[in-house]
This record gives sequence, C-alpha cells and structure tokens, in this order.
Amino acid sequence: MSDWRQTLTPDDHAMIAAHASIERGTLAVLIGPAGSGKTTYTRAIPSSQVVSLDDLRALVTGGDAGDQEATAEAVAIHDLVLEGRLWRGGVLTELDPTFVQVRGRFC
Repeated sequence: MSDWRQTLTPDDHAMIAAHASIERGTLAVLIGPAGSGKTTYTRAIPSSQVVSLDDLRALVTGGDAGDQEATAEAVAIHDLVLEGRLWRGGVLTELDPTFVQVRGRFC
C-alpha cells in the first residue's frame, strides 16, 4: 500500500500549509458547492479533526455516503459529536457539511 502523501498535489500542499496556521480550539466550517475542494482539504489533515456528514451517512448506512435518506440520523450524530468537541475546548474541529442553505449550517 502506498503512502497517501505521495499522491498530494501542489494545491494539497498549500491546503496543508494553510491548515498549520489554524489554532487549537478553532471551529472551522468548510462551505462551498459540491466539487469545490472541501473534502479534498479534509483528506489532507488528520481525520480525528474532521466531522464529515458524508462519513456519518456512510456510518449509518454501512457504506453509502450518498444515501440522503440517512441524513437525519447522520445529523443527530453530527450534533452530538460537535457538542462534545466544543465542550472539551481546545480541540480543533473542522466540519465538512453538505448544507448549501444557511439554515442547515450548525454555526
């Protein structure tokens, strides 16, 4: 199995450098249209810092991140994880939601 770092592009390296300047305790919400690079950015940082709605849908369904019918359950898990991380403070958290409308964002 090859090291994922070998597949990074110059843009990926730029995103990693930008991430290095984010302080602990920050809540970063990545917002943008599908295909804008939100998930690509989160792949370049430790997964323990990311709360991804797609990943939670995959967890609920057993593998289908695109199953929109699992969104309610995924959002419930999302809220629980986010609340716990915010209560702990000092934990860098980056949200990778797919909420296009403002009312769906949790910040």
